[in-house]
Amino acid sequence: MNSGSVTASFSNGDPPISLQSLNDGTWQATWQTGATSNAPVSVRLDALDSQSKLSGTRNITGSLSLTKDPPLLTSGSVGSAANFVAYSPLSPGGIISIYGDRLADATLSNASLPLPNQLSNTQVYIAGQSVPLFFVSKTQINALVPFGINANTRQQILVQNEATYSQPVPVDVGPAQPAAFLSGGNTIAVAYRGSAPGFLVNAGSPARTGDVLVIYCSGLGITDQAIGDGEASPTSPLAQTKDPVSVSIGGKAAGVQFSGLAPGFVGLYQVNVVVPGGVTPGNSVPLTLSVSGQTGPTAPIAIQ
Repeated sequence: MNSGSVTASFSNGDPPISLQSLNDGTWQATWQTGATSNAPVSVRLDALDSQSKLSGTRNITGSLSLTKDPPLLTSGSVGSAANFVAYSPLSPGGIISIYGDRLADATLSNASLPLPNQLSNTQVYIAGQSVPLFFVSKTQINALVPFGINANTRQQILVQNEATYSQPVPVDVGPAQPAAFLSGGNTIAVAYRGSAPGFLVNAGSPARTGDVLVIYCSGLGITDQAIGDGEASPTSPLAQTKDPVSVSIGGKAAGVQFSGLAPGFVGLYQVNVVVPGGVTPGNSVPLTLSVSGQTGPTAPIAIQ
């Protein structure tokens, strides 16, 4: 049911709330209860679509209890793990970082693939779906946005730590969230010059005109083949971005040779480009990625 109305009412005296449709048969809302005890409570859900002559009711009974303080996060504490910008839209298949407090009871990273949906006692839900996790700690989580999430919508994200849940916070989801990964404030890129081995670009080893750069990034959107959430990207054939990616270096358009998921990794994209001529040299030349009408934050790179 994508149209009509869904209402939740509560036996403990909390006011009824209306749910919003996510246009995929799922409806959501946040219930912030005023209850302070663990007495039983029932939730009544009433759904009605008069145009299709559909209606239904369901009662769910449980109890409310709080054994420890719940996880804490805000909409501004969720963003790209590659180059964090608060309040920027998330993207299908993007790697995100969530900052807050009481997010997990231990510091853990994924030990194998596919990625788990739970680390320690922590899970993350986006649009009601438990998502794959790279890393959890008390103050930070790195997670993968599902590829199948509806773009151009506002969704909710919440964190579960054991039996406690954060308040859901709203996040926008766009078709892409391009961002180059940074290390020490510089773009992570490997340069290839002729037949010589590749080298990591930095101030001591800058790239130059004609070099082929492999830029590692996140948030380039869906690919030309389906990839299971949390699974490693294929090596043959390579998963290429469905929409073309453009790259600017120092204000000059760079020729893109490939854009897609890096084989063997989860959620990691790579873009192979040729450094254009006419770029003003420097250790912090601005580089930007654009795809699906979205342009990512500027990332500095050393060019001679």
